[in-house]
Formats: sequence, structure tokens, C-alpha cells
Amino acid sequence: MLQLHVWGPAFGLPSIDPQCLAAIAYMSQAVPQPKWKLIASSDPTLSPTRELPALRDDSIWIGGFQNIVAHLLEKSKGQWDLDRDCTSQDRADISA
Repeated sequence: MLQLHVWGPAFGLPSIDPQCLAAIAYMSQAVPQPKWKLIASSDPTLSPTRELPALRDDSIWIGGFQNIVAHLLEKSKGQWDLDRDCTSQDRADISA
């Protein structure tokens, strides 16, 4: 099971950190719920980049939102790509 470690909750949100919220939103939309678990943390040293969010995939740790998304895309062979149905124009607009 994937474990997503994020800065802990505050103000009724699962985290107040923008990258953590982005990772939670991405995982919620892309990865089936039984395959991952959200863990409130305050230890960025878990991550090789020394930042949260951090994703634990068995013995592998991935730090940072972009790195987590890249890992999920590779792990799922593109199945968990939220942009998979976008045209090249759509992708350009997203990047802009």
C-alpha cells in the first residue's frame, strides 16, 4: 500500500501546505482508495529531498509533488495520469 506523508491537518483541511494539498488531491483523483493511505506527519527527513509531501512505496521514498506524480505515472504505466485524455493543445494550456 502506498503511504502519502503530509504536513498535518489544520483549519479543517488535511494539510495547510500547498504541495501536500496538491498531492492529496492528485492521489484522491488518480489512485484507487484501497491502494493508498494518508498519514499526517511532521518529519520531512523521511523523504530523500527532505520535504513533505513524501510518498512511501514499499521501501522506496519519493519527495515532492512533481516527483510523486512522476513516480505514480511510471508505477501505473500511465493509468493514473489525470491528463491522459488531454490533447497536445490542452497540455500546452495546462503548462501555460
